[in-house]
Amino acid sequence: MKLPDNKPQLSDLRALLALVKGGTVTSAASTLGVTQSTLSYQLDGMRKRFSDQLFVRIGNRMVPTPFALQLVDPA
Repeated sequence: MKLPDNKPQLSDLRALLALVKGGTVTSAASTLGVTQSTLSYQLDGMRKRFSDQLFVRIGNRMVPTPFALQLVDPA
């Protein structure tokens, strides 16, 4: 997959990494020092900008899409 023309911001990468490591929005938000709703809002904006789900819910966990993994790989 090709990276998008509008490159992710540092805050996007931090959020994506926290979600990959934490597996839940609640855990990632705690790691980042923001509320769950703030992180959910940021994730929604990223999904729209990158035209990708970025994460899908499987049970209680958020699993990154291949595109999300491609974004965080260099980070």
